[in-house]
Amino acid sequence: MFSYAFHLDGLFEISVRVSGYLLTSPYYQSQKKWGPRIQNATQGSLHSHILTWKADFDIIDSTNSFEISKPVVAQQAQPWFPELGVFEQIELQASFLEKEEQLKYEQNNQAMYHVVNRAKQNSWGQSRGYRIVPGHSNIHLSIFNSPFTRKNAEFAKQHLAVCSKHQFGVEATVGFQQVL
Repeated sequence: MFSYAFHLDGLFEISVRVSGYLLTSPYYQSQKKWGPRIQNATQGSLHSHILTWKADFDIIDSTNSFEISKPVVAQQAQPWFPELGVFEQIELQASFLEKEEQLKYEQNNQAMYHVVNRAKQNSWGQSRGYRIVPGHSNIHLSIFNSPFTRKNAEFAKQHLAVCSKHQFGVEATVGFQQVL
């Protein structure tokens, strides 16, 4: 079950809940490292659920940019706290990707990702756009060299891939659509 939420502050969020039948196989003591025992004669199969989305953002027009904003610790003095001297404070450091790239989320999720149109601003002078928020599960594909995913699950090997629209680009799918 999928839920899509588009918030007024430009944030969008996708939630996924899984329900259905368990995928099982006959239980053999010698095969317990490939899945947990579920019942007297059955065991589960180890597998991953990796979901990918390809989104084409055209915010007002197609001149969009991908912005990464990171809170960084800076040594600063503030005139309203002269008695503190220089101290640590967080400031925002923003940069834009200049080329197509695959990204892993920053440690501790200390980055904000935005698709923005730098030429089009709102009434407060902020670039119009959407923020991409990492989900509650920040996993990516765990097996990189399986013969089933070696050449057809490139988008699942990193948390995030940013590219210009290519009409006939790499597919964001696994050809077999099976437990891998």
